[in-house]
Amino acid sequence: MPAQTIFSSAASYGPVTFGRPGNAESPSGFDHRSIGCANSELTITGTPITRERFNSCTGKKETVIDDMDYEVSLTVHEYDRDMYARAMYTDTSDVPAGSVTAETLPAAEPDTVVYLSHPKITASTLVLTDSSTTPVTLTVGTHYTIEDAQQGRIRILDITGLNLPLKAAYSYSAYGKHVPSLTPKRTSLVWNGLAKYEGMDIIQRVTIAEVEWAPDGAVTLIGDNSGTLKLKGKVRKVPELVSHPDFKGYFSIKGMPV
Repeated sequence: MPAQTIFSSAASYGPVTFGRPGNAESPSGFDHRSIGCANSELTITGTPITRERFNSCTGKKETVIDDMDYEVSLTVHEYDRDMYARAMYTDTSDVPAGSVTAETLPAAEPDTVVYLSHPKITASTLVLTDSSTTPVTLTVGTHYTIEDAQQGRIRILDITGLNLPLKAAYSYSAYGKHVPSLTPKRTSLVWNGLAKYEGMDIIQRVTIAEVEWAPDGAVTLIGDNSGTLKLKGKVRKVPELVSHPDFKGYFSIKGMPV
């Protein structure tokens, strides 16, 4: 059987929040945080999981539905670091402010760019030296320039008479980083707002106990549409909620006329 749209946020509006996955204690999840209001699309689709069996009364085979396979899609135009991590399938961490005393730089030719290991460097603290027994200190403007301290990007100008490799000492401010990960990104999701249904305004709340997220296509980093994230996730069955009258293991949709 083909997939069917169970819910669509078209012609409706309201905030979306993410939290930790739900359970019997709190089906809607825990510690919800808003992901902002620039969300253009939220849909839930369902595909029946079927099998054929023989009907002894009719003498024919028939298709029966054993369960449902649900999927949720979300398009986000404004997002924070955690939301970006879900889209890119990465883990995030904070790197505290610190300093480097002798970072070995890769071999560089004149008029080439070198990136330091850390971004957000304090330009006034950067000192480059060569590998001589008595290290020679390079001069800004003669041997190199700092093109972008926030990115840790320097340009080598002249290395005549210097012994390679070059070494860098500098301090840097705290920053965050993303590391590729295969750990599933799972959250609960709640959308609540005003929807249109057959000409009526309906206050509606959609609650999904647990979604396992994955990227939905490419994430545009450069271009006119940069900043848009498309997420797709499998709605997981929560065993503790199978007998819940509202969730039946998956999600609940509640609504009432305004």
